[in-house]
Amino acid sequence: MDKIAIELSKLPFIETINALKAEIDGSKPISKEIEDKVFQKLKLDWNYNSNAIEGNKLNYGETVAFLMHGITAKGKTLKDHLDIKGHNEAINFLLSLVKEDRDISESDVRGLHKMILVEEYDSNAKTLDGQQTNKRVKLGVYKTTPNSVETRTGEMHYYASPEETPALMADLMNWYNENKTNNEIHPLVLASLFHFKFVAIHPFDDGNGRLARILMNLILLRNNLPVVVVKNEDKQNYYGVLAQADSNQFIPLIEYMSDLLQHSLNIYLKGIRGESIEEESDIDKEIALFKKSLPNENLVDKTKDESVIRELLKKNVFPIFDELNKKTKEFDELFIKNEIYIRQEKNKGVFTSLIRKNQDLDIKVNNKQVSIKFYNYYNPEDKIDIQSIEYIYVGEGYKKIRSPFDVRLLLNFSFSDYKYYVSVSEKDRLIEKLYTEIMTKEEKTMIVNFAVKQLINNITNRINEI
Repeated sequence: MDKIAIELSKLPFIETINALKAEIDGSKPISKEIEDKVFQKLKLDWNYNSNAIEGNKLNYGETVAFLMHGITAKGKTLKDHLDIKGHNEAINFLLSLVKEDRDISESDVRGLHKMILVEEYDSNAKTLDGQQTNKRVKLGVYKTTPNSVETRTGEMHYYASPEETPALMADLMNWYNENKTNNEIHPLVLASLFHFKFVAIHPFDDGNGRLARILMNLILLRNNLPVVVVKNEDKQNYYGVLAQADSNQFIPLIEYMSDLLQHSLNIYLKGIRGESIEEESDIDKEIALFKKSLPNENLVDKTKDESVIRELLKKNVFPIFDELNKKTKEFDELFIKNEIYIRQEKNKGVFTSLIRKNQDLDIKVNNKQVSIKFYNYYNPEDKIDIQSIEYIYVGEGYKKIRSPFDVRLLLNFSFSDYKYYVSVSEKDRLIEKLYTEIMTKEEKTMIVNFAVKQLINNITNRINEI
């Protein structure tokens, strides 16, 4: 009996999970269509994010296209596609284990490892004394050489030695089998601790993270709970709670996994209520759906001219700038000084500032009048001939650290002869549309959300660099 697991099962947020689960159970029977739709969403999210955390280069849209339609992504490696394919097959095998209601064995763990890695390959590694080396990653075989890793601080994080691994894996499976029927231990606690213990052993040369998340979700599914999805953009927090668990601080880990499980349960509840289960933060998904919605026939019947750009500024650009401005104001208190610029590019590389902070940016948007302070820079008599227009947020002197730094966020709308493009930080292209296409409310929300997340990432990365 694991006394720590029992105590962790008494944490208050466990009751929130139980309440959400009771609400779902009270809605049964749930139609198979809803069950399948919700699980497909979670499964696609899981496939994409779990592989992305480990460095897979396929984006969400490419992952969906490959799994749903067999379409391979141009410019992406065979291994990237094999990793997605293998991970999906491992999930399907996991579902068969749940359906058969049989105990999982070490043999199953090794079999799942073979599935997610698909085929052997060579991987760069470091010896314990810091020397670069090459390692052959074998399938379903416990490690025969150390696989400790160098952290971002330059220190080594040590996992179990190859000699210890077989006995520790046997102990882990025994621990699971001894505690899985204990009603005093909540399934989430059991799954989270299993995940941590597995990662601490790191039994294989590669694929340990993906396999740990698969086994954690197997435990949840066997207890009639939905899977949890660790998002790639949140991986630093995920690594952080695992690091705390290394020091026997388990509450942050359980709370983190509880938040993820609550999210999945709420998606089920949305499906049951007939609400949309799509998430505004699924940036790549929005892009994939947008591309899929484009008709095959030629729709280029409108080119760039003054009236087209004027309408685009009024309906899309300035309302998005307005909404982003409301969000970035929340970051002002973190910096000694803040500036906001709206600037336009009329000639290649030559920008003109339209507005800066300290002028009135409280823009009113309604059915009759849009973005007063921005849009009025273009009088009806003015000729509009611009290459791009940008919203720039600059925070100078971050206050909460001994080495203050500056950050910058740039959202750019650029206009070609037939299309317009939306990008963040001069590299992340979010939208590519013909002038004939309508930008949806969901796409506008996605642009703002992505830009705010980029600002958060910029701040976080600068903090971590110091």
